[in-house]
Amino acid sequence: MENRDIYEEFSKIKKLQIIIPIIGVVIILAMVIAGLGKLSGFVVLGVLFFTWYNWKCPSCCKNLGKDRTSKCCPNCGAKLSNDKLKNE
Repeated sequence: MENRDIYEEFSKIKKLQIIIPIIGVVIILAMVIAGLGKLSGFVVLGVLFFTWYNWKCPSCCKNLGKDRTSKCCPNCGAKLSNDKLKNE
């Protein structure tokens, strides 16, 4: 996988890591309003599972750990972001 492909794939992963929890919160609020608050735990579990499954290096497919600001994979060392590409 080329560096540019890794950067683009990681950018998608990061966006999903923001969007899915927001959608989860909206669903939980709708469930509480609808009187289904007791079932909201399933949504929380779904978001947690998604985060575990999604937060992986696009190069080696191993989990990236808890550090959300890292610019390289702690497992294979692949560069995950390049600020120069943003200017192109």
